[in-house]
Amino acid sequence: MVEGLIDHAGVTLVRFVLQSAAIDGADPHDLLRQSRIPRWMLRADDTRIPMPLVLRLLEVTEHSLAGQDALLRLVGRHYGFGALGLYDYLFTTSASLGEGLEASGRFMDSVATGSRLKVVEQSEQEITLAYEFAPAEGLPRELAAQFAFSVFCARVRQGTGSRLGPLRVGLAQAPPRHHDAYVDSFGTADIDFDQAANTLTLRTTDLAIPLPGADRNLAAALRAYAAALPPPPARPTTWYDRLQEAVDTGLDDGATSLTAVARNLCVSPRTLQRRLAEAGTTWRAELDAARRRRERLLASTPDLARRLGYSDPRSLRRARRRWDDTPPPTPGESGR
Repeated sequence: MVEGLIDHAGVTLVRFVLQSAAIDGADPHDLLRQSRIPRWMLRADDTRIPMPLVLRLLEVTEHSLAGQDALLRLVGRHYGFGALGLYDYLFTTSASLGEGLEASGRFMDSVATGSRLKVVEQSEQEITLAYEFAPAEGLPRELAAQFAFSVFCARVRQGTGSRLGPLRVGLAQAPPRHHDAYVDSFGTADIDFDQAANTLTLRTTDLAIPLPGADRNLAAALRAYAAALPPPPARPTTWYDRLQEAVDTGLDDGATSLTAVARNLCVSPRTLQRRLAEAGTTWRAELDAARRRRERLLASTPDLARRLGYSDPRSLRRARRRWDDTPPPTPGESGR
Protein backbone atom coordinates (compact mmCIF):
# COMPACT_ATOMS: atom_id res chain seq x y z
CA MET A 1 0.00 0.00 0.00
CA VAL A 2 1.24 3.49 -0.81
CA GLU A 3 1.41 5.54 2.37
CA GLY A 4 -1.59 7.84 2.73
CA LEU A 5 -3.86 5.74 0.50
CA ILE A 6 -6.64 3.43 1.61
CA ASP A 7 -6.44 -0.19 0.48
CA HIS A 8 -9.21 -1.40 -1.81
CA ALA A 9 -10.79 -4.62 -3.04
CA GLY A 10 -12.12 -5.30 -6.52
CA VAL A 11 -15.87 -5.23 -6.98
CA THR A 12 -15.86 -8.89 -8.09
CA LEU A 13 -14.98 -9.96 -4.55
CA VAL A 14 -17.85 -7.96 -3.05
CA ARG A 15 -20.32 -9.21 -5.66
CA PHE A 16 -19.33 -12.80 -4.92
CA VAL A 17 -19.92 -12.37 -1.19
CA LEU A 18 -23.28 -10.68 -1.71
CA GLN A 19 -24.55 -13.14 -4.31
CA SER A 20 -23.44 -16.16 -2.29
CA ALA A 21 -24.89 -14.78 0.94
CA ALA A 22 -28.19 -14.13 -0.84
CA ILE A 23 -28.34 -17.77 -1.96
CA ASP A 24 -27.76 -18.79 1.66
CA GLY A 25 -30.67 -16.65 2.85
CA ALA A 26 -29.16 -13.27 3.73
CA ASP A 27 -30.64 -10.00 2.46
CA PRO A 28 -27.97 -8.43 0.21
CA HIS A 29 -29.54 -4.97 0.53
CA ASP A 30 -29.33 -5.21 4.30
CA LEU A 31 -25.71 -6.38 4.07
CA LEU A 32 -24.89 -3.34 1.95
CA ARG A 33 -26.69 -1.04 4.36
CA GLN A 34 -24.88 -2.43 7.39
CA SER A 35 -21.54 -2.34 5.56
CA ARG A 36 -22.20 1.22 4.34
CA ILE A 37 -21.32 0.22 0.78
CA PRO A 38 -23.39 2.40 -1.59
CA ARG A 39 -25.12 0.38 -4.29
CA TRP A 40 -23.68 2.53 -7.06
CA MET A 41 -20.24 1.13 -6.21
CA LEU A 42 -21.32 -2.26 -7.58
CA ARG A 43 -22.20 -0.99 -11.05
CA ALA A 44 -18.84 -0.75 -12.82
CA ASP A 45 -16.53 -3.74 -13.20
CA ASP A 46 -13.45 -1.61 -12.51
CA THR A 47 -14.71 -0.17 -9.22
CA ARG A 48 -12.38 -0.49 -6.24
CA ILE A 49 -14.17 -0.53 -2.90
CA PRO A 50 -12.41 0.80 0.23
CA MET A 51 -11.15 -2.08 2.33
CA PRO A 52 -12.73 -0.90 5.61
CA LEU A 53 -16.14 -1.30 3.96
CA VAL A 54 -15.23 -4.73 2.56
CA LEU A 55 -14.04 -5.93 5.96
CA ARG A 56 -17.27 -4.69 7.48
CA LEU A 57 -19.15 -6.68 4.82
CA LEU A 58 -17.32 -9.85 5.86
CA GLU A 59 -18.27 -9.22 9.48
CA VAL A 60 -21.96 -8.56 8.88
CA THR A 61 -22.16 -11.51 6.48
CA GLU A 62 -20.68 -13.81 9.10
CA HIS A 63 -23.23 -12.54 11.62
CA SER A 64 -26.18 -12.66 9.21
CA LEU A 65 -25.47 -16.27 8.26
CA ALA A 66 -25.68 -17.57 11.83
CA GLY A 67 -22.27 -16.61 13.07
CA GLN A 68 -18.96 -18.41 13.42
CA ASP A 69 -17.54 -20.23 10.38
CA ALA A 70 -20.25 -18.89 8.02
CA LEU A 71 -17.73 -17.40 5.58
CA LEU A 72 -15.84 -20.68 5.32
CA ARG A 73 -19.02 -22.55 4.49
CA LEU A 74 -20.14 -19.84 2.06
CA VAL A 75 -16.95 -20.16 0.00
CA GLY A 76 -17.11 -23.95 0.11
CA ARG A 77 -20.65 -23.98 -1.26
CA HIS A 78 -20.49 -21.25 -3.86
CA TYR A 79 -16.97 -20.49 -5.05
CA GLY A 80 -16.24 -21.46 -8.65
CA PHE A 81 -13.74 -20.33 -11.24
CA GLY A 82 -14.57 -16.91 -12.58
CA ALA A 83 -16.02 -15.64 -9.31
CA LEU A 84 -13.01 -13.35 -8.89
CA GLY A 85 -12.66 -12.50 -12.57
CA LEU A 86 -9.21 -12.06 -14.05
CA TYR A 87 -7.51 -13.20 -10.85
CA ASP A 88 -9.05 -16.66 -11.19
CA TYR A 89 -8.13 -17.09 -14.84
CA LEU A 90 -4.53 -16.10 -14.20
CA PHE A 91 -4.39 -19.20 -12.01
CA THR A 92 -6.35 -21.73 -14.01
CA THR A 93 -4.58 -21.06 -17.34
CA SER A 94 -1.14 -21.59 -15.78
CA ALA A 95 0.81 -24.70 -16.75
CA SER A 96 1.24 -26.06 -13.23
CA LEU A 97 0.13 -25.51 -9.67
CA GLY A 98 3.42 -23.79 -8.92
CA GLU A 99 3.01 -21.34 -11.79
CA GLY A 100 -0.59 -20.71 -10.76
CA LEU A 101 0.46 -19.89 -7.21
CA GLU A 102 3.19 -17.61 -8.52
CA ALA A 103 0.61 -15.71 -10.57
CA SER A 104 -1.70 -15.54 -7.56
CA GLY A 105 1.00 -13.91 -5.50
CA ARG A 106 2.21 -11.54 -8.19
CA PHE A 107 -1.21 -10.21 -9.17
CA MET A 108 -2.99 -10.25 -5.82
CA ASP A 109 -3.52 -6.48 -6.06
CA SER A 110 -6.01 -7.20 -8.84
CA VAL A 111 -8.41 -8.56 -6.24
CA ALA A 112 -7.30 -6.76 -3.05
CA THR A 113 -4.51 -4.33 -2.26
CA GLY A 114 -2.70 -4.58 1.05
CA SER A 115 -2.59 -8.39 0.79
CA ARG A 116 0.48 -10.49 0.12
CA LEU A 117 1.03 -14.20 -0.46
CA LYS A 118 4.70 -15.05 -0.25
CA VAL A 119 7.02 -17.99 0.30
CA VAL A 120 8.51 -17.90 3.80
CA GLU A 121 10.10 -21.35 3.94
CA GLN A 122 10.99 -24.00 1.37
CA SER A 123 12.78 -27.35 1.39
CA GLU A 124 12.89 -30.37 -0.88
CA GLN A 125 9.85 -31.74 0.94
CA GLU A 126 7.70 -28.72 1.83
CA ILE A 127 6.93 -25.13 0.92
CA THR A 128 5.22 -22.71 3.30
CA LEU A 129 3.31 -19.65 2.13
CA ALA A 130 2.33 -16.79 4.42
CA TYR A 131 -0.70 -14.59 3.88
CA GLU A 132 -0.09 -11.04 5.03
CA PHE A 133 -2.91 -8.57 5.34
CA ALA A 134 -1.91 -5.10 6.50
CA PRO A 135 -5.15 -3.09 6.72
CA ALA A 136 -6.86 -4.79 9.69
CA GLU A 137 -6.55 -6.29 13.14
CA GLY A 138 -8.79 -8.43 15.32
CA LEU A 139 -11.86 -10.14 13.88
CA PRO A 140 -11.69 -8.41 10.45
CA ARG A 141 -8.15 -9.70 10.00
CA GLU A 142 -9.21 -13.22 11.04
CA LEU A 143 -12.15 -13.23 8.63
CA ALA A 144 -9.97 -11.93 5.80
CA ALA A 145 -7.51 -14.78 6.36
CA GLN A 146 -10.29 -17.37 6.56
CA PHE A 147 -11.82 -16.07 3.34
CA ALA A 148 -8.47 -15.94 1.53
CA PHE A 149 -7.43 -19.44 2.61
CA SER A 150 -10.79 -21.00 1.80
CA VAL A 151 -10.69 -19.46 -1.70
CA PHE A 152 -7.06 -20.57 -2.08
CA CYS A 153 -7.85 -24.19 -1.19
CA ALA A 154 -10.98 -24.27 -3.36
CA ARG A 155 -8.97 -22.96 -6.32
CA VAL A 156 -6.29 -25.60 -5.80
CA ARG A 157 -8.88 -28.38 -5.74
CA GLN A 158 -10.82 -27.08 -8.72
CA GLY A 159 -7.69 -26.13 -10.65
CA THR A 160 -6.07 -29.56 -10.28
CA GLY A 161 -9.33 -31.50 -10.53
CA SER A 162 -8.47 -33.37 -7.33
CA ARG A 163 -8.93 -33.30 -3.56
CA LEU A 164 -5.45 -31.88 -3.14
CA GLY A 165 -5.04 -29.74 -0.05
CA PRO A 166 -2.29 -28.30 2.13
CA LEU A 167 -0.34 -30.46 4.56
CA ARG A 168 -0.84 -27.94 7.35
CA VAL A 169 -2.54 -24.63 7.99
CA GLY A 170 -1.56 -22.10 10.64
CA LEU A 171 -3.98 -19.38 11.70
CA ALA A 172 -3.28 -16.29 13.80
CA GLN A 173 -6.54 -16.59 15.75
CA ALA A 174 -7.92 -18.32 18.80
CA PRO A 175 -9.23 -21.86 18.34
CA PRO A 176 -12.92 -22.01 17.41
CA ARG A 177 -15.43 -24.14 19.30
CA HIS A 178 -15.73 -26.50 16.33
CA HIS A 179 -13.20 -27.30 13.63
CA ASP A 180 -15.45 -29.02 11.09
CA ALA A 181 -15.85 -26.03 8.77
CA TYR A 182 -12.10 -25.43 8.75
CA VAL A 183 -11.31 -29.05 7.94
CA ASP A 184 -13.91 -29.14 5.16
CA SER A 185 -12.75 -25.83 3.70
CA PHE A 186 -8.99 -26.39 3.84
CA GLY A 187 -8.97 -30.12 3.13
CA THR A 188 -6.75 -30.98 6.09
CA ALA A 189 -7.26 -31.67 9.78
CA ASP A 190 -3.76 -30.45 10.63
CA ILE A 191 -4.71 -26.90 11.61
CA ASP A 192 -2.81 -24.96 14.28
CA PHE A 193 -4.33 -21.90 15.93
CA ASP A 194 -2.80 -19.08 17.97
CA GLN A 195 0.05 -18.85 15.45
CA ALA A 196 2.20 -15.79 14.81
CA ALA A 197 1.20 -15.73 11.14
CA ASN A 198 -1.37 -17.16 8.74
CA THR A 199 0.39 -19.90 6.76
CA LEU A 200 -0.25 -22.79 4.37
CA THR A 201 2.22 -25.63 3.90
CA LEU A 202 2.21 -27.73 0.71
CA ARG A 203 4.33 -30.58 -0.58
CA THR A 204 7.07 -29.21 -2.80
CA THR A 205 6.40 -31.96 -5.33
CA ASP A 206 2.78 -30.77 -5.66
CA LEU A 207 4.00 -27.60 -7.38
CA ALA A 208 4.71 -29.62 -10.52
CA ILE A 209 1.13 -30.92 -10.82
CA PRO A 210 -0.25 -29.84 -14.23
CA LEU A 211 -3.48 -27.85 -14.36
CA PRO A 212 -6.15 -29.23 -16.73
CA GLY A 213 -7.07 -25.74 -17.90
CA ALA A 214 -3.51 -24.81 -18.82
CA ASP A 215 -3.17 -22.65 -21.92
CA ARG A 216 0.29 -21.12 -22.30
CA ASN A 217 -0.72 -18.61 -24.96
CA LEU A 218 -3.76 -17.43 -23.04
CA ALA A 219 -1.82 -17.41 -19.77
CA ALA A 220 0.88 -15.22 -21.33
CA ALA A 221 -1.74 -12.86 -22.75
CA LEU A 222 -3.58 -12.61 -19.43
CA ARG A 223 -0.38 -11.94 -17.50
CA ALA A 224 0.66 -9.25 -19.96
CA TYR A 225 -2.80 -7.73 -19.70
CA ALA A 226 -2.76 -7.81 -15.89
CA ALA A 227 0.71 -6.27 -15.77
CA ALA A 228 -0.33 -3.47 -18.12
CA LEU A 229 -3.53 -2.56 -16.32
CA PRO A 230 -3.55 1.10 -15.29
CA PRO A 231 -4.24 2.04 -11.69
CA PRO A 232 -7.94 1.90 -10.81
CA PRO A 233 -9.83 5.00 -11.93
CA ALA A 234 -10.18 7.68 -9.32
CA ARG A 235 -13.27 7.16 -7.24
CA PRO A 236 -15.09 9.72 -5.11
CA THR A 237 -12.91 10.50 -2.09
CA THR A 238 -14.90 13.18 -0.27
CA TRP A 239 -18.46 13.25 0.93
CA TYR A 240 -19.35 15.86 -1.67
CA ASP A 241 -17.82 13.75 -4.45
CA ARG A 242 -19.90 10.78 -3.33
CA LEU A 243 -23.03 12.94 -3.22
CA GLN A 244 -22.52 14.11 -6.79
CA GLU A 245 -22.05 10.57 -8.07
CA ALA A 246 -25.10 9.37 -6.14
CA VAL A 247 -27.26 12.12 -7.65
CA ASP A 248 -25.94 11.29 -11.13
CA THR A 249 -26.80 7.63 -10.50
CA GLY A 250 -30.28 8.70 -9.42
CA LEU A 251 -30.73 10.44 -12.76
CA ASP A 252 -29.66 7.25 -14.55
CA ASP A 253 -32.18 5.21 -12.56
CA GLY A 254 -35.02 7.72 -12.65
CA ALA A 255 -34.86 7.95 -8.84
CA THR A 256 -34.18 11.62 -8.15
CA SER A 257 -35.86 12.08 -4.78
CA LEU A 258 -33.85 13.06 -1.73
CA THR A 259 -34.98 9.83 -0.06
CA ALA A 260 -33.72 7.66 -2.93
CA VAL A 261 -30.32 9.36 -3.03
CA ALA A 262 -30.00 9.17 0.76
CA ARG A 263 -30.66 5.43 0.54
CA ASN A 264 -27.95 5.11 -2.11
CA LEU A 265 -25.53 6.89 0.23
CA CYS A 266 -26.58 4.65 3.14
CA VAL A 267 -27.76 7.59 5.26
CA SER A 268 -31.17 8.82 6.36
CA PRO A 269 -32.90 11.70 4.51
CA ARG A 270 -32.52 13.84 7.63
CA THR A 271 -28.77 13.16 7.76
CA LEU A 272 -28.42 14.02 4.09
CA GLN A 273 -30.25 17.31 4.61
CA ARG A 274 -28.01 18.12 7.56
CA ARG A 275 -24.86 17.38 5.56
CA LEU A 276 -26.11 19.55 2.72
CA ALA A 277 -26.71 22.43 5.13
CA GLU A 278 -23.25 21.99 6.66
CA ALA A 279 -21.79 22.18 3.15
CA GLY A 280 -23.65 25.42 2.47
CA THR A 281 -25.89 23.97 -0.21
CA THR A 282 -29.36 22.47 -0.61
CA TRP A 283 -30.93 19.40 -2.13
CA ARG A 284 -32.57 21.45 -4.88
CA ALA A 285 -29.28 23.17 -5.73
CA GLU A 286 -27.44 19.84 -6.01
CA LEU A 287 -30.17 18.22 -8.09
CA ASP A 288 -30.22 21.25 -10.39
CA ALA A 289 -26.42 21.10 -10.69
CA ALA A 290 -26.56 17.42 -11.65
CA ARG A 291 -29.25 18.14 -14.22
CA ARG A 292 -27.19 20.97 -15.66
CA ARG A 293 -24.20 18.67 -16.03
CA ARG A 294 -26.36 16.08 -17.73
CA GLU A 295 -28.11 18.67 -19.90
CA ARG A 296 -24.79 19.78 -21.36
CA LEU A 297 -24.01 16.17 -22.30
CA LEU A 298 -27.45 15.33 -23.68
CA ALA A 299 -28.48 18.65 -25.20
CA SER A 300 -29.48 17.08 -28.52
CA THR A 301 -31.33 14.07 -27.07
CA PRO A 302 -35.05 14.11 -28.02
CA ASP A 303 -36.26 12.80 -24.66
CA LEU A 304 -33.96 15.08 -22.66
CA ALA A 305 -36.69 16.23 -20.24
CA ARG A 306 -37.49 12.67 -19.19
CA ARG A 307 -33.85 11.72 -18.80
CA LEU A 308 -33.35 14.71 -16.49
CA GLY A 309 -36.24 13.61 -14.30
CA TYR A 310 -38.84 16.12 -15.50
CA SER A 311 -42.41 15.19 -16.33
CA ASP A 312 -42.53 17.22 -19.56
CA PRO A 313 -40.46 19.63 -21.73
CA ARG A 314 -42.22 22.66 -20.19
CA SER A 315 -40.79 21.82 -16.77
CA LEU A 316 -37.32 21.61 -18.31
CA ARG A 317 -37.73 25.03 -19.95
CA ARG A 318 -38.68 26.56 -16.60
CA ALA A 319 -35.65 24.94 -14.99
CA ARG A 320 -33.36 26.32 -17.69
CA ARG A 321 -34.60 29.84 -16.97
CA ARG A 322 -33.91 29.29 -13.28
CA TRP A 323 -30.43 27.94 -14.01
CA ASP A 324 -29.57 31.01 -16.05
CA ASP A 325 -30.16 33.12 -12.95
CA THR A 326 -28.47 30.80 -10.43
CA PRO A 327 -24.75 29.90 -10.25
CA PRO A 328 -23.82 26.27 -9.56
CA PRO A 329 -23.38 25.42 -5.86
CA THR A 330 -19.92 25.67 -4.35
CA PRO A 331 -19.87 23.76 -1.06
CA GLY A 332 -17.69 24.91 1.79
CA GLU A 333 -14.85 22.88 3.19
CA SER A 334 -17.14 21.53 5.90
CA GLY A 335 -18.85 19.45 3.24
CA ARG A 336 -15.69 17.79 2.18
